[in-house]
Amino acid sequence: MRVLVTGSRGVIGSVLVAGLGFDIVPFDLPAGDARDEEQVRAALAGCDAAVHLAWKIRSDNQHGGFDPDNLAMAFAAVRAALAARVERLVLASSVHAHNPPLGPGEINDPTAWPVPDSAYGASKVWMEAYGRHVAMTSALEVVAIRFGGVNAADEQPRGDPYEHAVWLPHRDCVSVVHEALTMSLPPDRYALLVGVGDNEGRTYAFSPDSAWRPAPREGGVRQSS
Repeated sequence: MRVLVTGSRGVIGSVLVAGLGFDIVPFDLPAGDARDEEQVRAALAGCDAAVHLAWKIRSDNQHGGFDPDNLAMAFAAVRAALAARVERLVLASSVHAHNPPLGPGEINDPTAWPVPDSAYGASKVWMEAYGRHVAMTSALEVVAIRFGGVNAADEQPRGDPYEHAVWLPHRDCVSVVHEALTMSLPPDRYALLVGVGDNEGRTYAFSPDSAWRPAPREGGVRQSS
């Protein structure tokens, strides 16, 4: 399988380029501008699928700010995938797309109406919704992944309980994207996955769209939900 990865120089992109195992076509600044639909379409020549990761995270993240370029890049990725007639597009969403206040013992349900916790999360909800619309109205298959926290050091954060709970180790990052690229899809050609590790204190349930689960944490027992 030949796969275009936009944002290939970012943290998740670097993990995928190193470990995904397919024929990867990297696409990132300065050579490739994901806002430019024609550039993305040209890069998709001969590709079977694409993983859209490109995002201006410094100006638009869960701590505030909104950058319309991120929506423009998502739109360009979808339109280019349609024009290039690739089979499948994987969109990088975030756990911040659905992060409502939880009571004791409650857990985030990926099938619930999304409650974003920031403008960043709301942008990811828009991307999920647009991807689903396109999948239902075209031949393009779309899978959105709500990624947890991936860091270059591949170390679980210790200071912030939330960041500790949503950490996604590199091995699980690779396996959830592999699943998104190869899984069978329902008739509407769309699926939503939740990419977090098997962490103590995890508050995110995994998607019923797939049997994918992270590897059991060391010294612990795999959590089933």
